[in-house]
Amino acid sequence: AMTDVWPYETALADQGFEYHTIGGSAFYAQQEILDVVNLLSVVEDPHDETALAGCLRSPFFALSDEGLYWLSRGGLSRGLERAADVAGLSDRDREQARRARRLLAGWRALKDHEPMAELLSRMLDESGFTAAIVCEFLGARKLANVRKLVETAREFDRRGGFGLADFVGRLRAFADDPPREEQASTTEEDGQSIRIM
Repeated sequence: AMTDVWPYETALADQGFEYHTIGGSAFYAQQEILDVVNLLSVVEDPHDETALAGCLRSPFFALSDEGLYWLSRGGLSRGLERAADVAGLSDRDREQARRARRLLAGWRALKDHEPMAELLSRMLDESGFTAAIVCEFLGARKLANVRKLVETAREFDRRGGFGLADFVGRLRAFADDPPREEQASTTEEDGQSIRIM
């Protein structure tokens, strides 16, 4: 069964091997997907403190742990709004917090006026998220997974009648009880990567 494939994936990743899991269901559990879901959650609900912490710490805004600590004293969303006055923040974290506040406000203003796939593509471009993840280990696969999620949003848009909250709800449900969904493939079938099947 493919239910216990993660120890193999972890061992291969630890040793620096490129791998692809055939028939797995880990797509919605990948960190890059969870990062995007956190961002979408925060755009939909500005008071989702847990998603905001994940979003701010992710490659979207890359705040440090210490920066999150200082911002969260008295509430993270409140701290983000008054980042200019929060004592203890480094100059870099203060600038990242200002940037996050500005970008999140802009995306919230668009969320009910743009299709989800367009909004998500805009978020990925304006934040620099894709450029950040492509430089990480297995970056090509992470980028392909994010592009696959944009396609999922496009399919959701085609169905019509659903909003961002519905899309976020579905993605959260998939993360909790994942459907059979492979990660995006970045290598040819006969390429040099290890296939786990």
